[in-house]
Amino acid sequence: MRITECLLFVGRTMVSKMELSRKTEKVVKLMFGSDEVGEVEQILIKSCSNTVPGCRDWSEESLERVWLSVLKISEGRMEDLRKAVALANTDYRDLLMSAGFGHDPEAHKRWYP
Repeated sequence: MRITECLLFVGRTMVSKMELSRKTEKVVKLMFGSDEVGEVEQILIKSCSNTVPGCRDWSEESLERVWLSVLKISEGRMEDLRKAVALANTDYRDLLMSAGFGHDPEAHKRWYP
């Protein structure tokens, strides 16, 4: 299993397998030190995926917009990453607006750090 994969369970039943998008993986590696990459990937998978209110049934492709918003706001700092994840879990729409991805659903595809 790649480090960027996570099995999600409800009770004892596996309901889905979540994997970061290739672009998200690349951006994580660009923005964070090699000693932080694994932790950042796990935070995104475990705390900022289908666990985000309103994103339960989203695909990895749809979640990429949220993940890249978190990474953009973090500016490569763990403390700011955690704050951005907290914002996503409060209201992901506020996160998208803060990152500049709120009005254009394709803006995150054009962004690289």
